[in-house]
Amino acid sequence: MDLVIVESPAKAKTINKYLGDNYQVLSSVGHIRDLAPNGLSLDANLHPIYEVMEDKKKVVANIRKALARANQVYLMTDADREGEAISWHLREELGLKPGQYKRCVFTEITQSAIQKAIQNCRDIDMSMVEAQEARRVLDRIIGYTVSPIMSGLYQAPSTGRVQTVATMLVVDRQIEINKFQRKPYYDINLIFNNKGANWSAKLELDNLIRSGKFDKEIIQLNDSSKYRLVNPSFAYAIEKVMFNTQKVVVSSVSKTPRTRNPPPPFTTSSLLQTASAKLGWGSVKIMSVAQKLYESGIITYMRTDCPNLADENIELVRAEILALQKNNPDSLKKSLLPSTPNRFAASENAQEGHEAIRPTKMNFTASRIKDDDGAALYDLIWRRTMACQMAPMEYDLNEIELRSLKAIKGEHLYFKASGKSVTFDGFMLVYDDSEDSEDKPALPVVEKNSEIVINRVENDNKFTRPPPHYTEPTLIKELEKREIARPSTYASTVSTIIKRGYVVRDKKNLEATRTAMKYIENIRNDFTFVDYSYTASSEHKLDKIHQGQLSFDQFINAENSTLNEDIDRFSQNHSQKMSTCRSCGNNTLIRRKGQETSTHYHSCFKCRATYPDLNGKPHYDYEPPKLTEHKCPRCKVNNLKLYSKNPKKEQRWFGCSDSNCKTLIPSTSDTWNINQPVPDIELWQSKHQYQCPKCHKQGKNNFLVLAARNPDKDYRNYFCELKEKCFTFVRCTEDSWNTDNPKPDYKHYELNHTHQCPVCKRSHLKLNKAKTKWYCGLGKDKCSTFINNLQDENLENKPDIEGFLRELSERITCPKCQKGYLVYGKEYGNYFCSAKCGVSVFSCDTQPPTPDLDEYKQRQPCCVSGCKGQIVRTRDRKKYRCNSKNCDAMYDKASDGTPDIEGFQANKLCPNCNKGVLIHSKQNHNFFCSTKCGAFINESSSNPELPDIAEFKSRPRCVVDGCNGHLVLTRNGDQFRCSERGCGTFLTIVPGGSTPDYAKFESDKAALRACPECECVSLKISKGSPDKKPQYFCTSNICQSKQFTTFVPMAHDGEPDYESYAQKKRDWQERNSK
Repeated sequence: MDLVIVESPAKAKTINKYLGDNYQVLSSVGHIRDLAPNGLSLDANLHPIYEVMEDKKKVVANIRKALARANQVYLMTDADREGEAISWHLREELGLKPGQYKRCVFTEITQSAIQKAIQNCRDIDMSMVEAQEARRVLDRIIGYTVSPIMSGLYQAPSTGRVQTVATMLVVDRQIEINKFQRKPYYDINLIFNNKGANWSAKLELDNLIRSGKFDKEIIQLNDSSKYRLVNPSFAYAIEKVMFNTQKVVVSSVSKTPRTRNPPPPFTTSSLLQTASAKLGWGSVKIMSVAQKLYESGIITYMRTDCPNLADENIELVRAEILALQKNNPDSLKKSLLPSTPNRFAASENAQEGHEAIRPTKMNFTASRIKDDDGAALYDLIWRRTMACQMAPMEYDLNEIELRSLKAIKGEHLYFKASGKSVTFDGFMLVYDDSEDSEDKPALPVVEKNSEIVINRVENDNKFTRPPPHYTEPTLIKELEKREIARPSTYASTVSTIIKRGYVVRDKKNLEATRTAMKYIENIRNDFTFVDYSYTASSEHKLDKIHQGQLSFDQFINAENSTLNEDIDRFSQNHSQKMSTCRSCGNNTLIRRKGQETSTHYHSCFKCRATYPDLNGKPHYDYEPPKLTEHKCPRCKVNNLKLYSKNPKKEQRWFGCSDSNCKTLIPSTSDTWNINQPVPDIELWQSKHQYQCPKCHKQGKNNFLVLAARNPDKDYRNYFCELKEKCFTFVRCTEDSWNTDNPKPDYKHYELNHTHQCPVCKRSHLKLNKAKTKWYCGLGKDKCSTFINNLQDENLENKPDIEGFLRELSERITCPKCQKGYLVYGKEYGNYFCSAKCGVSVFSCDTQPPTPDLDEYKQRQPCCVSGCKGQIVRTRDRKKYRCNSKNCDAMYDKASDGTPDIEGFQANKLCPNCNKGVLIHSKQNHNFFCSTKCGAFINESSSNPELPDIAEFKSRPRCVVDGCNGHLVLTRNGDQFRCSERGCGTFLTIVPGGSTPDYAKFESDKAALRACPECECVSLKISKGSPDKKPQYFCTSNICQSKQFTTFVPMAHDGEPDYESYAQKKRDWQERNSK
């Protein structure tokens, strides 16, 4: 069996399908070796010192195991410099000898491309590896040397060869915007409505400028080459002249045929710009989605600067265009296919290592991609690829020039209108790359020398605008134009300057922060690499290394020498912010802040010497730690060093002399104040008895620390001394957690950290307290995996992963949300969605039970207005109900077994509001509405189980305007009331009859008067008595809702005495105020 090594797991999975069983495809998951994160990691000759990354040791071990069984190794990493370097690292780390391995490259993941790559293998291109290595070393030298200086002096998070220059672009644009002064100017437009079409013409200034008569009125603003009308009086004069004349003369009419060529296929830069503009995504998301499409074999390699397709692929695209032409013969009068293939010019310094981005199969449609983001991006790439080989769009550019009837200072005013009419769509049939600003409306047909009536004159007062902020697309375009970055680093460069806090997003705009402004101001004049031309120049030199024209040593030594000169110059220019280093004698000491603690210290960026901080200055008298004869109890290799005495503390401390060993031991209580303190190793060992199981597996010598006891909990934990860096917790054993010497339960820890979750593969399965289920350690919110527990012959617990995977393959996707799966609930005998979307599917009458999807698909919507529920059968299957929690609709079963919808609408739906359901109140012998609309319907005389809808509809309507209620008899049967609760209308019964007395109601209504408090016509006169004069009282709900009822005295003429009421109210308010 042959071994194939690629970069990503997704790519490995796709390629494995094409190669078959004779090949084993593994992934390196990116780079396996890199420079150490701490330190320069360069030798005396500035050559890199690599080490296998901590998280890749397991990957390398798996590849070594597969290598022992392999006959041949194929290194199939990406075809760019990074991919070539990964192959070289694999060769060096695995110890592959010539003949044992082959280097294969491809630009698309298809079966034919993979087979072709295996048949055309080559050796590793060391020139490409050196170019990648030179870039990596140069970035390390600049970042490691300059970053501490700038972070210490100006709180700059980081410094980089590319990110600093990208930040400077945004800062320079921000400076331009801040300095810009808005100045007013005027645009004069004539608006026409000719033959039903609205169009406009703008005042042209060319003839007025040439006359030389308007030098004060028309000038250039903000150092622009464009002339503007700036005099408001002159603008008003033009507006008045055109308004008074009301007409203009057509001086010329032109119609010019134009073409618009199709855009080239996507490069990395154009893909980032276009996808950001059309889809609204950030550059990182675009590259992430494109990476998934590439690894799935759907598109070609997405890091390229070549704007052309390979010849054989051009023919495939042209064949697809020809098929499109045949499918639309009537709508396309011209050929969509040009006679010769379209070719596009590349930029001057493009490497053109790969062809442009395109689909691997042109007949593959976006609808076959399940992921919405992937489908959207693929559709954009497919359309752009089709468009690049299609015929140009053809259109007519129409221009109308208008002349004023009157002249100002002897000069006529000319206005110009332009429009566009498309005559042939061409490539725009599949891909529209026009912007809104380019759209020009069509103009009406007019004749030369004819007069046109002006509809209105617009005098727009505008202001000059500063240059726009960079957006992600425009910044990437500028980076490409200045050759500051490469296709592989466009997205990461933009994301880095945002993450570092140099740039912030304001909607789509990228704005420089104060940190960035201060940072660039202090770095731009002293360092050679902070220059727009430097990055492009260094990229050209890296290209020369790739081409074998320049060596690694020549390039790095020259750049390092220049950087050292820059640092010396920077030290001289910023000497007032630095201190003298006693170790090397240079003025290169900078006050810095610790990364993990808030303490300050002083560090020399020349000799790397450090001094503690004393009131903001270096503590030169500080005594460095002294090496002792005591061995470190952790590493057992290095000796302990004794730290200087702190006068504020009655304690001395010992630490390991190895900076990577974090041992810290206090002195014994009886020796701390003598000349030779003794470390309390016994105390340290008593607190460091148990090793962290996670760190131990990684080869680290870290220990567990006992957590403080919580009196509310019946257990205790040990945690790793690295805390946030490890996140390991080990529970104490059940028989020792409550003793003076708790012990960690390693067996329980191993049990919960042995079986990887088969669903998310990010955490381990843990056993619950009842020992019946295993669950994912990420928690329910992130992974809701539950697996049954099995016990073997030795009563050892293990998850039933095989049974779970078998069940997983048999799971049925939720028919509602398509995200979760159906889970059987034994309590109710139905299925619910694991994603909790609210769906409920009944089970069939089979054993074992299965979801009845046919019944679910045949469900009908509930008849209640506004209800989004569905009609489902009840548990006893005798009736149907609405499955919405907020709906009380119940449906009888029709003779054919389906819900009786007609019967429900006739007898169960409230006839008053058409929203609620009628509920039977057997106690009151009536039906009321579930929405409490006020409807009460009597029982039917023939069938008390049904409402008497006919009697309800025959009831008289309420006499109040705007009220929808009915008049119903009260329980006493002596009057009628309105069924609406908020109405409160009552009508008496006609004497000797059974109908409402409308005449009496109208006469009583006419006797009502206006209330002085609520302003309603609701004052009713009381009957009075021999001892009490009649008075008016308010009957409205507004006054009755208050704490008192409004009473108004009756005047001599029988009307309300409003003046007397007002005087009584004032007197009452005065008494209360006192």
